[in-house]
Amino acid sequence: MRTGRNGKTTRCASREVADVFQRVQDGERSRTINQWCGGSLRIYERLSGTQFSGNGRHGQSLIEVLVAVFIGILLFVAAASIIAPVLRSNTEVARMQTASSLAKQLMEHVVVFAGSDWHNISALPSGNYYLTTTTSPFALKSGEENLQVGTTTYKRYFLVEDVHRNFQSGAIDDVSDLDPSTKKVTVFYSWAGSALKPFTRYIMRTRNNVLVQTDWSGGAGQDFITTSTIGSQFFSVSNIEFASSVGSLVLAGVGVPLPPPVFTLTVNSNSFAGPASITIDKPDKSTPPQQNGSAPPSFMRLYDPGTEVTLIAQDDGIETDFWFRRWTKNGVAFSTSTTIIITMTADTTMTAVYWQ
Repeated sequence: MRTGRNGKTTRCASREVADVFQRVQDGERSRTINQWCGGSLRIYERLSGTQFSGNGRHGQSLIEVLVAVFIGILLFVAAASIIAPVLRSNTEVARMQTASSLAKQLMEHVVVFAGSDWHNISALPSGNYYLTTTTSPFALKSGEENLQVGTTTYKRYFLVEDVHRNFQSGAIDDVSDLDPSTKKVTVFYSWAGSALKPFTRYIMRTRNNVLVQTDWSGGAGQDFITTSTIGSQFFSVSNIEFASSVGSLVLAGVGVPLPPPVFTLTVNSNSFAGPASITIDKPDKSTPPQQNGSAPPSFMRLYDPGTEVTLIAQDDGIETDFWFRRWTKNGVAFSTSTTIIITMTADTTMTAVYWQ
C-alpha cells in the first residue's frame, strides 16, 4: 500500500475494507440460504425417498421444497377424500341400526297390544297410529311418534289392514274371503334425510276363552262372570225361566219354546184292485190322533223322534186281488213280511207292493 501526499493511500485502504466487508456479507447470506434449503431438502428426501448429496445441489433446494409441499398437499387431499365417505357411511349404518331396532320394538308392542284384546286392532279405522307404553295397558294414539336418540330424531308409526285368505289352500290373496282372525300390520320408520321404510308382519288371533256349557246355569270355565253373585249366565234373571227344561230358555210374556221336532210317516200301496188296508199299532201326534189307514191314496202319520211303529199290510193270499209281495222303504226293497217295525229317525215313506 502506498501513501501519497494527496491522501490516495487512505482511499485505497477504504476500498479494500469495503470489499472485505461485502465478501463477509455475501458469505453469511449464502450460508443462511444453504441452511434453510438444506432443511427443506431433508423434508423432500423423506417424502420422496430420494437421497441428494454433493455441493452442486444447493441451487435447486428451493424448487425441491416446493415440490415436496405440493406432493404433501395432494396426499392430504386424497386421504381426506377416502376417510370422509367412510365416516359418513359408518354414521348412516348406525342410524339404520337404531331405526330398525325402534321399528321392531313398535311391532312387538303391537303384538302385545293385540294379544291382550284382539278388538284393540280388529276394527281400527284406516289411519296411522302409535302406542304409548308409559301406561298399563298400552294406549293407542293417532299420528306419528317422534323419538330423539343422540342427535338424531326418528319417526315411526303403524297401520292395520284386513287380510283375505283362500280357506281351501290357506294362501293369502286379495280376492278371497275376509279372514277375521288375521291382520296385516306394517310399521313405517325414518329419520332426517332418509326415505320412509316399511316393516310388515301378519298377526293372528290365537288366544281364546273356551268353555263348555250344557244349560243356562253357570259352569266351569266361565270365570269372567261370578256365578256366586248371579246364579246364572245372565246380566239379570228377571222374567227368565231356564231351570224347568234343560237347554230351554223362556222369556216370560214373550212366547213359548218351539215344540220338539216330529217326523212324518207316509204310507202308500200299489194295489190295482182298490185301497189296501194298513194297520198301525199306535196313534200318532196329530190332533186328534190318527192311527190305521188304507192306500191308495197315501196317508201320513206324525211321530216323535225314536218312536217304533209296527205296520201290517193286507194279504188275502195267492192269486187274489191283494196278494202281498213286499214292503219298500223310501223306494228301496225293505222286507217280504207283511208285518214290519220301523224306528222314526227321519221322514219316511213305506209302500206296500202287491202282485199285479
